[in-house]
Amino acid sequence: MSLVLLVAAMTALSVFTITLEDNITLRTLLTDFFSNDPKAQRENVDAAVIENITGDTIVFLKGILIFPIGYLGLLTIANGTALFLTKRYPYGSAVTFIVVGALSFFTVMTPLLLVPAGMMMLKRMPNRNVNQ
Repeated sequence: MSLVLLVAAMTALSVFTITLEDNITLRTLLTDFFSNDPKAQRENVDAAVIENITGDTIVFLKGILIFPIGYLGLLTIANGTALFLTKRYPYGSAVTFIVVGALSFFTVMTPLLLVPAGMMMLKRMPNRNVNQ
């Protein structure tokens, strides 16, 4: 389930980023924000300049949103790898689930699934005695 949530979050953020330049609501919101700025009103800034600032802001946001998409991609790959290697390496998978859960704290639901799953896997593993 956590893998599905990570893939869904990454897909939603990717679609939002791809359609960012065509988002009329965002463009209107930014244009109104820059138009209502006290400094812009004092200096009587032209509408073309405000539209240019809005376009530059959207391009900047599109560039910045690449980092969270990459971060979610790495977490998704780590989660999927741990999921598929659970039978062969249960201890490593449990630790990976806990680490991915801790690193994906901003997605709220994913850590609630991964951290308890990792802890339960660690609890159910037989103790290994190093001296034997």
